[in-house]
Amino acid sequence: MNTMENDMQNDTTERSATAKKSLLDGWNAPPNLVTYSRIVLVVIFLGLYIAAGSWGENNIPMRCRPRAVLFIVAASTDKVDGWMARKYNQVTELGKLMDPIADKLLTCATLIVAAVFGELLVPSGSAGSSSRCFCCVRWASPSCASLSSTRAAR
Repeated sequence: MNTMENDMQNDTTERSATAKKSLLDGWNAPPNLVTYSRIVLVVIFLGLYIAAGSWGENNIPMRCRPRAVLFIVAASTDKVDGWMARKYNQVTELGKLMDPIADKLLTCATLIVAAVFGELLVPSGSAGSSSRCFCCVRWASPSCASLSSTRAAR
C-alpha cells in the first residue's frame, strides 16, 4: 500500500512539473517590461515621423536626429530584453510571443511610413547594368516610372 501512495505522489509531482505555463505567467518580468516599452517607443516614433511629414518638410527640427535616435533606442531594446531574459532565466511564454511582434511593428511600420512618404529608395534596372538607377517608392503613384526614365536619359 505504501508503494502505491508513493507512485501516486510521484505521478502528481511529475504532472505539475510538466504542466504547461500560462501565457500570462511572468507578464511583469523585467524583460517583458522592456518589450512593452519598445512597443510604446514605436508608437512615439511613428507619431514623430508622421508629424514631421515627408523628408521632414512640416517640422524641420524633427527631420532626422530625434527620429533616428528614437529608432536606434527602440531597436536596441530588442538586444537588451533578450539578454536579460536569458541571463536572469526569465524567459516567458508572453515574452516569446511579444518580442517578435514588437520587432515587426518597428520595422514594418517604419518601412510602410517611409514608402507612403516616398522616402524609400529601391534599386531599379538590371543588376548587370553599370548605371545605378534608384526609384522612389510612392503609395499608388506612377512617379517611379517618370523618375527612372529621367535618370536613364542622363
